[in-house]
This record gives sequence, C-alpha cells and structure tokens, in this order.
Amino acid sequence: MEVDISKKVSYMIKFGAIGILALAVLCSVGIWAWQKNNAYLTVKDASVTSALVNTKTNAAGTIEEILVQDGEQVKAGQVLAKIKIKITDDQIAQLEQTLETAKKHYTQVLAGTTTSEQVNAGGGEMHVDTAGAQAEVDRAARAKDRMAQLFAIGAVSAVQNEQAQATYQEAVAALGSMGAGTGSSSSVSYQSLVVPSSPEAVKAAQLQVTQAQAALETAKKDKDSTEIMAPVDGTVYLTDLQVGTAVEAGQTILNIGNANNMWVEMHIDPQQKDKIRLGQFVTYIIEGQTQMQGTIFEIIDPTTEASGASAEATEDQPEDQSIVAKISLPADLDITLKQGTAATVKIALK
Repeated sequence: MEVDISKKVSYMIKFGAIGILALAVLCSVGIWAWQKNNAYLTVKDASVTSALVNTKTNAAGTIEEILVQDGEQVKAGQVLAKIKIKITDDQIAQLEQTLETAKKHYTQVLAGTTTSEQVNAGGGEMHVDTAGAQAEVDRAARAKDRMAQLFAIGAVSAVQNEQAQATYQEAVAALGSMGAGTGSSSSVSYQSLVVPSSPEAVKAAQLQVTQAQAALETAKKDKDSTEIMAPVDGTVYLTDLQVGTAVEAGQTILNIGNANNMWVEMHIDPQQKDKIRLGQFVTYIIEGQTQMQGTIFEIIDPTTEASGASAEATEDQPEDQSIVAKISLPADLDITLKQGTAATVKIALK
C-alpha cells in the first residue's frame, strides 16, 4: 500500500522555511544588539566631583560652635563655625603698653646720651675728667640702654629698668662732682654733652617698635577672628574636629566642595585606557537628571606616573591603580549639583 507523503513534505517545507527565516531574524537582532552594546564603554559608578577648598582658622583658640551639617549646601560668606580666641583684653592692653614703651625708648635713643665734661672757667681747652669715672658713665649708659630694650619686650621688670636708670644718673653725678675740693688753683666748671647713639642702637630700637606694633596688630586681628566663613559656594565636608577641640592658627576646620569648579569623574580599568582620550565627547546621566554631554578634559594614569619610580616607591603605591577621567559639565547648567551624586557615563568607541 502506497502512502502519500507529499502533503507532509509540503507542510514541513512551508513551516521549515518560516522557522529558518525567524531564526535568521533573531540572529540578526542578536548580532545587532551585541554590536550596539560593544560599541560603547559604559561606566555606571561615576560621580559628580568638585575641587575642595580648605576653610582654616586665622587664630588659635577652641571650637565653640559648628553651625553647619556635613553635606550641607552653603553660600560664600556664610558663617560656618565660631572660635573662642585665646587673646584677652588684658593681653591687648599689655601689648599696647609694650608698644608705647618701645616708642619712648626709640625717641630716647634718637636723642642720644647726655654726659658731662670738665672745662676751664676761663674758656680754656676742654678736657675730660678722670678715665675711671668716664668709663663708669659709659658702662652705666650701655647698661641703661640694654635694660630699656629688655623692658620693651617684657624680658625684665619695671623695677630693674628704673634701677639701671638710677645707676646711670649716679655715675653722671659722680663724674660731675669730681674736681670740687681738689685744691687746684684753677677754677673749673662742667658742661653737658650729647653723645649720639650708634647706628646699631638706633636700628635695634626701631626694630623693637616694629615688632611691638606687629604683635599688637596680630593680637587685635586674632581677637576679631571669632567667625569662620565660607570662602566659596559649595558643599560642606566636616573634618573630625568637634566642639571644644583646641585648634591652632591656620588649621583646617572643614572643607567645601567648590560649586563653581565641578566635574563628572569616572574610574576605568588600566586595560581600557586606550578607549579614552583627551577631548573625547561623552554622554552621561546624573542621578535624577536628564542626559547630558561633555568632554574628557583630564586623564590621570597612576600606572604611568609610577613607571619611573623606584622599587621602594612602587611598593608604597595605593592598590587602586584605576585610570581616572574627568568630564566637563555643561556651562549653562541651571541646577544645583552635590558632590558625590551618582552618574552613568557612556562613551562611543567608534
């Protein structure tokens, strides 16, 4: 008995062709999708980054109050913290007194030192009294000047300074009284002479005034530096300093991510570094925002930087050797971005 299989063959040919066609379409779609996905380098862990600006104290003191929270957006000039300065009103008054004393001493040095010399009553030739008495006057004068210098900077007490002044006056009086009762037939008299101060003494006295003036101005400035203000707009990043912590002048209290200097930063494996280049055009989506576009304006390659280092330096290199690429933000961006906001970057490889 013969079986007619022509219908079955026809059925198989008909639907087999459809199946083959469908398979071809699926393969084409798969190849297209694969090519499309591999035509881009996608980095999903990128983020918004900004330049950090250190906010420092101008004077030593103690943190009295912190007025912002970590991650808070601030404006330039906004008060961030308050510092209790160590400078007191009594210290300011003492520095003012030191400055006045230094100025008086400078005036005295400019005026010179007054001493006495013996002369003939008849207008004869002037001669200096005994060498010993004159030497004592000179020694007392030098001691007086030195004590005044030390007193101006607070190194000695007022009593010690006054004692040096009195010793000098006694030496001058002793020199002036010599000649009385000597039994000489010649009538003698004494006249005062002004001995100019040496240039070194004038320079030293002037330096004392300058130093005292600078110390006073610094103290007044420090006393007014009780508020720490934001230097730029941006995001606050607190340090580990807390209220009550003692700080020194110039110490960083907190950092601010500069809102005017931001970019998108991505990290890629060193094996993919040949897929990016400076000036390359990329697209990215910042979390919560629409798609944006920018260019790569900086590439940091730690593997290249470490290539010329010594073996010891190489051992100290951080484990993260990823390539860092910085991508520009749109110049006309009208939204406020926060440092650390996640972003996805897509780079065309063609």
